[in-house]
Amino acid sequence: MPPYGSYGDPVSDPNVENVLMILNAGKHVLCEEPITVTAEQARALVDLARQKALFLMEAVWTRFQPLTKEVCRLIVAGEIGNVTRAKKEKPVVVAAANRYHTGVDDDIALVLHFQKPGALGVATSSLRAATDVDSIGDVSAIRIQGSKGETRVACPTHQPCSFTLVKKGHVRTTEFSILRDEQRKNWGKDLFWEADEVARCIIAGKTESDILPLDEAVATIRIMEEALRQGGVMYPATITSLAEDTGKT
Repeated sequence: MPPYGSYGDPVSDPNVENVLMILNAGKHVLCEEPITVTAEQARALVDLARQKALFLMEAVWTRFQPLTKEVCRLIVAGEIGNVTRAKKEKPVVVAAANRYHTGVDDDIALVLHFQKPGALGVATSSLRAATDVDSIGDVSAIRIQGSKGETRVACPTHQPCSFTLVKKGHVRTTEFSILRDEQRKNWGKDLFWEADEVARCIIAGKTESDILPLDEAVATIRIMEEALRQGGVMYPATITSLAEDTGKT
């Protein structure tokens, strides 16, 4: 791929096929997470993609890994009992953050209160402290609790290799291996599951993924935006604007 002088140049290059394109160039887009900085920006992208009938998806690669799919399957099948579904309800967000001297949030915690079903979600993120201090993967980074039991997903959160189903009188751990390419020094990051989903959707003529719908991506950004606001984290207008930046004046 040749070097380009601005973000706008590859859009007009007919030889470029595997670069994230601006939707206005008429290209399907897999956008690295977070899809945008603000919910307003995310909604604008979603509206534009739908208007142009183009595929758009946020690249949350963990959502497409086999382990994640199996955990979701067990929950839907009722293995851990009643787990409140609250995807369509806007939660009340309560958050707090510690900031580094540069203004970056290096510690943040938030509680999501879904009032109608009476459900709570708790999340933390830190650049100061590791969830799995010794990096051996035996710490539960995620716990999904239901009326009959819970699912514990091991560290690291972005690429877990096991989860444990815990019910009264029953504990079962399921292991998942990360596929490696032996011809490329065992390189492998599981990103191909996400790429496969994009390819399947585009071939089928779909403009969004059923696994990670666009409205869910917008809702997630809205939650993150509110958490950062409560934590006192402010982004400059240059990255929160709705203006299209092609790098040209």
